[in-house]
Amino acid sequence: MDWNDFQLLDAAGRCSSLTELSKELGADPTTVSRHMRRVEDHLGLTLFERTRGRLVLTPQAQHLAQHISPMSSAALRVLREARVFQDAPAGKVAVSAPPTITRHLLAGRIGKLSANFPTITLDLTVERSNVRLDKLEADIAVRLGRPTDIAAEILIQRVGSLPYAVFGLSGSVTDRWICYPQEFSHLPEAAWVEEQLAGHAPILRSNDPDVMAASAADGIGKALLAVPAGAAVAAIEQLGEPVLQKEVYVMRRPSPDTQSAINLVHEWLVDTLTTGLRAW
Repeated sequence: MDWNDFQLLDAAGRCSSLTELSKELGADPTTVSRHMRRVEDHLGLTLFERTRGRLVLTPQAQHLAQHISPMSSAALRVLREARVFQDAPAGKVAVSAPPTITRHLLAGRIGKLSANFPTITLDLTVERSNVRLDKLEADIAVRLGRPTDIAAEILIQRVGSLPYAVFGLSGSVTDRWICYPQEFSHLPEAAWVEEQLAGHAPILRSNDPDVMAASAADGIGKALLAVPAGAAVAAIEQLGEPVLQKEVYVMRRPSPDTQSAINLVHEWLVDTLTTGLRAW
């Protein structure tokens, strides 16, 4: 067995279906299924049971998996410590941020970082879903709303709040709403609009705030948008005061060197967001 076999068994213990396991491992279900059979053939054991679409470890697999988890944690620890040694005022720093933050508060403000630290490459990824810093998916992450699923060693800092207000055409009196899909109802901005709808159908649902803003500019309805996003569209205007605020947090992996690339980018990011959010 090689390390990939151990990772498969470790991940299978956390997943309830082949589809979920495939996403965890970053491979297609057919490839993962073949890998599962190879591991079973190699050990001469039945490790995985599939019942009505669910994936369950056999008792033998559960016994073996309990020895793999410490190995996986140790491997991640080695990778994290190696990244600390790599940290320097040069190299690539991976930053993950939501679309609204990236497009309206960071884009166009990277010049200061580039001028001060020309040897640092900023790898800025627009993410709708949350990344895991403890899994090395990014060095720094920006989140809307206080994170609750972070590892103890991750450093977290509140940098301000992002206001949301209703936007539409000037003088608009329409009662039609443009809003998020219903599966986004856990988001405060989506839940607020659902309350206004009171069971009535919206004119449009979209998971992209820029599409919502453009549609409001087209005159088909009004939308609840982050104020910087709405203000960026000249054809629409803010219809009243903000109705809610979402806190903005910056998270990063710890680095003992205050002059490391990660720490320098973190300082720039905190300063840029603090200043930008204060303006709204």
